[in-house]
Amino acid sequence: MGREMILLTGATGYLGRHLCHHLLDRGYRVTTLVRGRQEGMRARLAQALGPLGREPGVVEAFEGDITLPDCGLEAAVRRRLAREGVAAVIHCAGLTRFGSHLADEAQRHNLEGTRNVHALSRALDAGQFHHVSTAFVAGDASGTFDQEALDRGQGFHNPYEASKFAAELHLRQVHRAGEVLRIHRPSIVVGGHPLGLNQGASTVYTFLKALHFLRCCWRRDPGRMACWGVEEGETGLHLPMRVEGDPGLTVNLVSIDQVVEGIAASLDRPRPGLSSRTILGQDYTLERLRHEFSRAMGITGIRLVDAAAWREREMTPIERNFRRATASYLPYLRGSPRFPDCEKAAGWPVDPGRLARQFRRLLEDDRAGLGSQAMELLQVRGPEDYFHCLLDRRVGHSFLERIRFIDCRARFLVEDIPPFDRILHFRGGEVRYCDPDEREWDFCYRLDRPLFEAIVRGEEEIRRAFFAGRVRINGDKEAALKFGFLFDDHCRHLEQRVLEEVCA
Repeated sequence: MGREMILLTGATGYLGRHLCHHLLDRGYRVTTLVRGRQEGMRARLAQALGPLGREPGVVEAFEGDITLPDCGLEAAVRRRLAREGVAAVIHCAGLTRFGSHLADEAQRHNLEGTRNVHALSRALDAGQFHHVSTAFVAGDASGTFDQEALDRGQGFHNPYEASKFAAELHLRQVHRAGEVLRIHRPSIVVGGHPLGLNQGASTVYTFLKALHFLRCCWRRDPGRMACWGVEEGETGLHLPMRVEGDPGLTVNLVSIDQVVEGIAASLDRPRPGLSSRTILGQDYTLERLRHEFSRAMGITGIRLVDAAAWREREMTPIERNFRRATASYLPYLRGSPRFPDCEKAAGWPVDPGRLARQFRRLLEDDRAGLGSQAMELLQVRGPEDYFHCLLDRRVGHSFLERIRFIDCRARFLVEDIPPFDRILHFRGGEVRYCDPDEREWDFCYRLDRPLFEAIVRGEEEIRRAFFAGRVRINGDKEAALKFGFLFDDHCRHLEQRVLEEVCA
């Protein structure tokens, strides 16, 4: 097949890095877009491809951003790519998180990003355009959702589903006669090396991370956890916990090897036209997954209960924290779309127990502290995530209790793309975002995102960073430094605070 060039977006993501690895094995020349400067790009590629045995130099990377026109590529780069010829553009990049507070970000990455990448593909006169979507554009559609179906008047469980639906709708609207456009819709993808940048992992892995986190809490303070019936038993850690879900409900897990092989194989069949294909693996009941995951994680005592049984009694603190960590996936424990028997390949088996055991080893090798685990489990990646969790009391509950005497409006201006600029009102142990027309504040912190992330993980301090010139303060500096002292104290003892909040 020669050295045909594939332009790949999302090469540092879970699916993208495995697809990149597979395309290289098939002899393609892979070029990718990566956000960040050259040095940062190389580091991200190394972290993504290293576990697969690849050096970052095997792909050519250009600084780009799918949320920008022309994907942020310089004109000289675009001219070079057009001159050398792009056989196909494969669009894997996007925001795969489900949080409601990320609705605007999901539209920006998944809809606007798709528009920009598709427009770039046309400008480069690429031979094919492949868009990686999701089977869950089905949303809450009733009946069987055919692989060529799209708009069935369905609603959506989260901004991710809605934005991927909108991206597919856009592609259908702008498709031209003779254009090769393929849409790939995998179900829940598992396998391979699931840990990504910053140890991120989602879907079924979130449940495994939550169980691992509770086990680590037990190891750290068994006495505190024992108050809620947690104890070491003969067959593992006994963790008496209910999880709301329909035990008989089936979910479809598809091997990442099947997904990347299917996408790569479709490059060999470039028939003009638009088509979509659902990529399905094997169906498993929630009860089967509960059994396999519990056994692999060395945990007993977990029960699936329906909604009526769930409401019969109040949640324990452990149940409450597990539910908070996995809340984004609750709709999928109550119901799931029905897909036709298409593309189900018996040759790509998924063993839930095996993937759980492999993932457990990865987590134990990582040896992250409780604070870092809690932040990653809640998918706290920046100020928008952190303050959303703070407002929901999923983090920082003990901090808010300790500052009940405070009444202040703090503005946080965090330099990022796009920047975060919000005013929070702390009063009587509560916190809220100020409305856009409420522009008065007592003090303002101005800092960059990496520093903010280090502060909330207890690795840096506001006060120390201020005196080092890395945090700028406007307004009442005395009040800002006092507030910073209290916040620093909370974050500096993050592990202890996490244990308090898990069992409170």
